Amino acid sequence: MLNLQDFHARVNLCISRALASLGRWGTPVMDELFASAITMSSSGKRTRATLVYAGLLSACPTPSEELVSQAVRAATSVELCQLATLIHDDIADSSSTRRGFPTTHASLTDCHSRNQWDGDSAHFGLASGIMAADAIFALSTREMLATGCFAAVELLSDMNEEVAVGQYLDMRAECHPHSTLSDAWSVITHKTVSYSALFPLRIGASLSTTTAGAAFLPHAPSLSSRDAHYGISEELDTHLLAFATPFGEAFQLRDDILGIVGNPEETGKPAAHDVSEGKKTVLYALLVDKISPQELSWLLSLQGTCLDGEHIARIRELYRNTGVLAEVEAMIHVRENAARTALTSMNAPARVLLTELVDALSSRTS
Repeated sequence: MLNLQDFHARVNLCISRALASLGRWGTPVMDELFASAITMSSSGKRTRATLVYAGLLSACPTPSEELVSQAVRAATSVELCQLATLIHDDIADSSSTRRGFPTTHASLTDCHSRNQWDGDSAHFGLASGIMAADAIFALSTREMLATGCFAAVELLSDMNEEVAVGQYLDMRAECHPHSTLSDAWSVITHKTVSYSALFPLRIGASLSTTTAGAAFLPHAPSLSSRDAHYGISEELDTHLLAFATPFGEAFQLRDDILGIVGNPEETGKPAAHDVSEGKKTVLYALLVDKISPQELSWLLSLQGTCLDGEHIARIRELYRNTGVLAEVEAMIHVRENAARTALTSMNAPARVLLTELVDALSSRTS
């Protein structure tokens, strides 16, 4: 069995080759449109790639080299999808930095401004960022098609549908004056549990349903493969869901905590950026019920502003003194334990890989 480090190395090489293929459109396009995305792609943790590999191992603990190669292409597809989604996410959130680098649309805005081109620099950056992401989504689809597994392609399509729903629910919650804790959990379900955990696992597991040398299905089946768990056994799909739900929830809750108390040098984003972006997270929903109307009014007044040190200190004090941070840490602990318990139903290779992932989640600072 290929170890995770070597699997990641093969995925990184495949990602680099896929992005380099965009060079066929010419040097100016590569240098301007995709330069920021290529830089950002090199700093990813490859969490979703790991989940794809773990999904394969959960269905086939001793995969052939052919299956491993398919998993590399599938993991590349999922990571490219993540890259494109982040570009769109940064546009939706008006974020200027990601992982310590300028976001794609911010870089393209700067390119327009620096070269003193005609028109509005900000609009150019936003529109061009959308185009860059669309091209990378196309690369993602191409990589998944290369696996020859129809179920994996359908899973990718369904994953993209669901993350779009999650993104919309996230934006809607930011704008809705009466968004609730239930709304925040709904965003996590669609945007994180499914997209960042369950679907990558399912994609990996679905690869084992492709027999060696089998031709790619020329037509979609008359019934959606969702009804048959995408070709994955019902028992295995139940085990994957039992792990993905608490893992995905814990993953997002940790992200939300880092969005308040994270170190910008590690998160790659401004301190307490979730407040200035108006994110209606689980943390926020819990906080609203514990602070005074005056404190809530002050918190809302910070949306869309550049936070200074005094703002950041007071925000963090609110979350700590109300007990919200401790409450959410307890939620994370419960979910990490639930994820570990779910792993007892999986075979050893998948269990080892996913246990390492849960352990990494517990201590992550970015």
